[in-house]
Amino acid sequence: MVIQGRFKLELVTAENTDHPFKEHSRNGKHYAEVEPEAEYFIRVQVLEEGEFPVIATFEVDGVDLGYHGRFFQTSSSLKGAWQYKNGTSAHSALRFEKPRFSANNDPQQPAKPPSAMMGTVSVYFYRAVFSHKRKRPDHDRKEISNAAESASSGKETIRSGQGSTLRTQSNVSIEEDVYHKGDLLETLTLNYCTAVGLVNAGVLCGWEHARTVAPFSEPTDPQLANIKPKVIERDAVVEDGVTIKKAERIEVYDLSSLDD
Repeated sequence: MVIQGRFKLELVTAENTDHPFKEHSRNGKHYAEVEPEAEYFIRVQVLEEGEFPVIATFEVDGVDLGYHGRFFQTSSSLKGAWQYKNGTSAHSALRFEKPRFSANNDPQQPAKPPSAMMGTVSVYFYRAVFSHKRKRPDHDRKEISNAAESASSGKETIRSGQGSTLRTQSNVSIEEDVYHKGDLLETLTLNYCTAVGLVNAGVLCGWEHARTVAPFSEPTDPQLANIKPKVIERDAVVEDGVTIKKAERIEVYDLSSLDD
């Protein structure tokens, strides 16, 4: 989860919205560990009451979802691709997908940085400034066609497309208060990627991932299973603009506490 100020952001499964995707933190950034074809909603929470209402806008892989949510007090809300028609409001889930390969994706080009493998979900919170009242207009959902054409390739890369799970609310008031965006209060960003991609990006230790996908066969020594590595990172050695030694990341396991 990402918490800044009085706001919270996390991604939850569409199948069970009480179940957030597993997350990892590194160097002040937050990462959700996801898999292709899984559907999800964006869950945002206002944790404390403020002196004024706020509105939030939502961005997935750099694409604005085309609407905003209003919050007047402490609350929790699930967001997706939203539409409104004839008094019924509906949020459609998003789905993690493999991107289509771009025509410009030349295999001879240099490897993309780890960040190119990842998708992002960002929520921007603003002070809400009341404007006027109006009849609520119909709103068509913005199709998220897999912000999916990506110049980055590889089995680790993942983006968001349109899901099929719907959450609907009927008998929504036909009148609404219109608010404009005031001062930006907080920006919350959550990166997401496959476990393999997180390993390659140095976010997730290879040892931890290996135990997840290929756990020890029984019986497992509980002492061994719970050992965590000490991570040592060494910077590259560069002299006169020439790299003498590449940067490296080493995982060291202390087994001195184990019985013989």
